[in-house]
Amino acid sequence: LHTFSRGGIHPESHKDATMAGGIERLPWPSEVWLPLSQHLGEPATPIVAKGDVVVRGQKIAEGGTTGCPIHATISGKVKPIDKRPHPTLVTAPAIVIAGDGSDSELEFAEDPAWRALPREESLRRIQEAGIVGLGGAAFPTFRKLQLPPNAKVDTLVINGAECEPYLTSDYHTMLERSAEVVEGSLAMARLIGVKRVLLGVESDKRAVVAQLRNAIRRAPADGVRFDVELCEGRYPQGAERNLVEALTGRVVPARALPLAVGIVVQNVATAAAVHDALRHNRPLLDRVVTVTGPGVPHPKNLRVPIGTLLQDLVKACGGLSDDTTRIVAGGPMMGRALPRLDLPVIKG
Repeated sequence: LHTFSRGGIHPESHKDATMAGGIERLPWPSEVWLPLSQHLGEPATPIVAKGDVVVRGQKIAEGGTTGCPIHATISGKVKPIDKRPHPTLVTAPAIVIAGDGSDSELEFAEDPAWRALPREESLRRIQEAGIVGLGGAAFPTFRKLQLPPNAKVDTLVINGAECEPYLTSDYHTMLERSAEVVEGSLAMARLIGVKRVLLGVESDKRAVVAQLRNAIRRAPADGVRFDVELCEGRYPQGAERNLVEALTGRVVPARALPLAVGIVVQNVATAAAVHDALRHNRPLLDRVVTVTGPGVPHPKNLRVPIGTLLQDLVKACGGLSDDTTRIVAGGPMMGRALPRLDLPVIKG
């Protein structure tokens, strides 16, 4: 098993409750709150106003040159654009959509020539889809794939470690969308010009390895070598620099990015979203969230429209137990305690 050299701990994984079963789609919420700041970079700029009728998939805010656009994640009517509670910024301006109860959305037809897209068009589609790093960092993906001038990279690392206790959303994404994870990873490898892709999975998720390797065999590799590697179940295996060392033996210098040792790192859910953007021009509308712990009677992985309120997720898992003392977003080790449940799910 691959692992990093210094430090690390072995906390109880607490993943059994959500390893079984699959990803459940939450019914359309009655309302979504879509903060204009859901990424690193300038906030998005609204292009809709109060009273506008929008359809799921429609762009409702421009991202500018450093940020990401935002899309309607349900169909309905835009309410006043004002400050709302935000899970990381306390409050922030948000576009609120009151749902019309329908499941209508824009059509995103397949582009049969998507694998052969010119580089600039691929980056444009990823930017227009509003994709950010879905492992939590929320750095705009198109910017990460542009690479600075004179950057020399030879390897793309795909992070499927998911080392935080309790969390299994990436595990289920790899199980249920293995072909999309693989194809999105290969597309990103082509964009940054590398011929090696390494996908790191912790040993407690070995059930996904055969499935991912089958998907790799079926995908057109174009000369790219794609390996799935098992890593020790050890926290923080999924931290960028630790995963890079575990899989390649290269040590990222202090205060530097993996780019310094010729590597770009992307998350598995980000890879699947990149596939959707390139193949179907489909924007980032949903994400998978693990809702678990002794505070809910029915732990689940839920696929939810971005902007869904956390109280809707908790309700879908049977509500909060009376003895719940803390609600944490992002995992118990690196997550943050939340003061309330009327907060929206954001991209990261």
